[in-house]
Amino acid sequence: MLRGCRILDFNRTSYAYQPDTERDRVVREALLALADRHPRWGFRLMFDSLRRSGHGWNHKRVHRVYVALGLSLRRKAKRRLPTRNPDPLAVPVFCQANFPAFTMMASRELPREIPGFYRRHQTHRLWVGFRY
Repeated sequence: MLRGCRILDFNRTSYAYQPDTERDRVVREALLALADRHPRWGFRLMFDSLRRSGHGWNHKRVHRVYVALGLSLRRKAKRRLPTRNPDPLAVPVFCQANFPAFTMMASRELPREIPGFYRRHQTHRLWVGFRY
């Protein structure tokens, strides 16, 4: 066996290891009791309940037993929203025929009632109010 483990580059103690499943009996019983009382609880709620009741088991150990018992709940499917028929887009308030005329005016005379228009077309000054 020693030569076979060396050839396969396998540790002898790992080959001879037998897991002690009897240690998990208490964890198994506690999880089954919680699953009977609360069938819709997932792992996190069960683990937190076990911690509050005074058990100091590692979450990885409890999760291993939880999965081995087949207590994992099915994940909920994503809810699909119904198809909507949105309203058509509204027509802008200002007259589009006058729009090119605005760009030919001086920057101080640009209409301020059109949101963002004044800032967008002020290209001759990079920083307004900044001293160069």
